[in-house]
Amino acid sequence: MKINLDNKTKIGYDDIYFRNADESGKIAIKLNVRNFIDDPGFKNAVYILLDALIGEYDMETQISTIEFVLLDETKTAELMPIEKLRDLVDEKKKKSN
Repeated sequence: MKINLDNKTKIGYDDIYFRNADESGKIAIKLNVRNFIDDPGFKNAVYILLDALIGEYDMETQISTIEFVLLDETKTAELMPIEKLRDLVDEKKKKSN
């Protein structure tokens, strides 16, 4: 899935990596985003992708904080692809039941 921000800029799952930490029983995520622009429209596009990936309900109930940083392409091996967030959320929900 990709979202067109304008005629030149697109953002998709393959552009987003993350790190996570436990924060008060929820998941705090630091998003490392390729070509990140600190702009409300850009961040909104990422939120739409996250809602589509894990669902709006899980975004509200399982995720505590979200931090955005520019992706350092040399560090992708140290990060998780954003698609792994779905597995992380599902594991957390299983453990809490």
